[in-house]
Amino acid sequence: MFEVTYFWAPWCQPCKTFSPLLTEVTSVPGYGLYIHFTKHNADEVDPEILSRYDIRSLPTVVIEKNGEEVTRFSGAKTRSGLIEIFDRLIDNREENEQPC
Repeated sequence: MFEVTYFWAPWCQPCKTFSPLLTEVTSVPGYGLYIHFTKHNADEVDPEILSRYDIRSLPTVVIEKNGEEVTRFSGAKTRSGLIEIFDRLIDNREENEQPC
């Protein structure tokens, strides 16, 4: 399971268009098996969390697996760009996992 943590703020112009898009893409049927999505308003979240994730710009998405960062990106992405990122993560997960 991948933890997708999204940092945004209401005053952030790119966040206003990117937030609904990210929510839509992470809700795609099938992704729920692999992706857990969390959204944090950078103005309201504990500053310790911002420091822990080293958030320097908004919007920022941090993707972790088993508590370790796999990838991150800052700035808005297109719908197709997000799908490409998530599909690549899921495909790599399936290639690297061995059946029990």
